[in-house]
Order: sequence, then C-alpha cells, then structure tokens
Amino acid sequence: NRSLDLKVVLGGTLLSAAYCGVFFYSVQRILQTDNKTVRYILLFCALWTVMLFYVSLLHPVILWDTWQIYDMSKYVFSDFGYMDQIRQHIAFTHYEMAFPPVMPVGIAVINLVFDMGVNACVYFNSIVLMLLVAAFSKLFQSELYQLSGAIVLLFTMLGLSFILIYLGGLTQILGFYLLVLIIMMLMQSKLTLKDCAVLGVLCGLNLMNRFDALAVAAVVLLMVPIVVYVNQKSMQKSVQSFAVYGSSLLVTCFPWMIYSVVHFSNI
Repeated sequence: NRSLDLKVVLGGTLLSAAYCGVFFYSVQRILQTDNKTVRYILLFCALWTVMLFYVSLLHPVILWDTWQIYDMSKYVFSDFGYMDQIRQHIAFTHYEMAFPPVMPVGIAVINLVFDMGVNACVYFNSIVLMLLVAAFSKLFQSELYQLSGAIVLLFTMLGLSFILIYLGGLTQILGFYLLVLIIMMLMQSKLTLKDCAVLGVLCGLNLMNRFDALAVAAVVLLMVPIVVYVNQKSMQKSVQSFAVYGSSLLVTCFPWMIYSVVHFSNI
C-alpha cells in the first residue's frame, strides 16, 4: 500500500523531529547544571539515549507484553479495553483487566496520526527516556545528591535489564519518569493545594500506567499532609492537602474504575 508506506515514512520523520526537539531541550536543561561532573554524566546519558533510539530503529526487540499493549491500543477509540488475543486466566473475556490504560492510549494517539504500528511503543519510550534524563538535572539541589543521582541513573541506563525494557517498549520507563516527577514535587519547600492536585494526577497516571504503583500512591497519600504540616505548621492546610490529593487521585483513576465495573462488576 503506497499511501500507507508514505504515512509511515512521514510519521517516522515527524516523530524523529519531535525526538530531536526533546533532545535539545534536555541538553539545554543539563547544561544549566552547576556541577561539572554531573553535567558530563547526564550528557553521556542523553547521548546514550540517542544511541539506544537508533538501535531500536535498526533492531527492535518487541516483547510479548508490548504486543499486548499494542493490541489494546488498536481499540482505544472504538471499543476501549478490547483485545484480539485473550491472555488472562481469571476471566475468559476479550476485555483487558491486567494491563492499565495509559500506555495503550499513548500508543493509540501516536498511531492515529503516524501509524507506526507496534514500533510506536519504542518511539514513546524514546521521548520519555530523554525527558527522564532532563528531569534528573533538576531533581536534587545539593551537589552531593546531584552526583549520587546522576551516577545511579547512569548505571541504571547501562544495565541490561533497563536496555531490554527500553528496546522492548515496556511501561517501566514511563513509570520511572512519573516517579521522578512525583519526588521532585514532594521535595518542594512549600506544597500548595494546586501542587497537591498535580501530585494526585501524577500518582493516578503512574497507577494507570502500572498497577504496582499503588504502593507509591498510598505512600504519597500519607506523606502529603505530613510534608505540608511540617513546612507550613497548619493543621487545616494539612487536612486540605490530604483531601485535594486524594480527590485528584480518584478522579484520575475514575474512568478505569467505571470500565472495571461495567465489564467485570468490580473495581
């Protein structure tokens, strides 16, 4: 199909341009880092990400879970949660209960415009990983913590398991990035109610990306009122922050809860 080939080529070109934009944004953020050693480590991580990106284009390693995510993504806008291949044993149904929706929705949006097929998972991870490197440049204020964080990121990205997760187009990359954003917000000296609402959305997205992020959402639920009370010495603001975070978290997860009730009669 000639028109399809043209769409794929155009899509790949535009996504690569978007990736280049994210790369230059990340490099700009990294160059603002005061510690020279941290700057060099993060620049290496950014270049390593580019190399992995091109390796993924030449030799994609699409894993079984990735195919399941792609299978879900094909029906996001027509029959949400439907999948062609049944891979769950709890209930014999074509409606997914094991894989949360954030990644399939992201892949569906990319393929709606660019039609990259299952490879859209790797493109998605490429952009998220570069944003993750940029986020690490602002994660810590202390130079010692900056250096420690950069070294941890470096060895994580050089690890074989991490490389396989990235090249395979799995969900852990996005989960790692969302976790870093959550930590950055918790480390602010003053959490406003707006910040608590954003935290709830981030934790909700993290939970809707991987169900094992429920532990993170629960810990943050306990931490938010404590952090607010310690920094602002106000019990009223502490209670308000708890309510705002909890409400925001529930609202973010509410569509999946409705889906679960409709298809499985259970949350």
